[in-house]
Amino acid sequence: MAKSPAVRAKLTDILLVAILDPGAEVTCLNESLALKANIKVVDTTSSARAAGTNALEIVGQTAEPLEVTIFGD
Repeated sequence: MAKSPAVRAKLTDILLVAILDPGAEVTCLNESLALKANIKVVDTTSSARAAGTNALEIVGQTAEPLEVTIFGD
């Protein structure tokens, strides 16, 4: 199986590697990163599934849109 493409990025002041999924209907980040980046998360009734039938645990959605800076090579 081929690896998903990934890019170096920055969210608030946190450097990270973001995995890109052009076929995804939603963009996800883990709860610990949201807390570390001080991103406000609000309750949601949304649900999601990973590839196949794996359910994802959704703890909420961001209160505001996120801005991620992508770095080239």
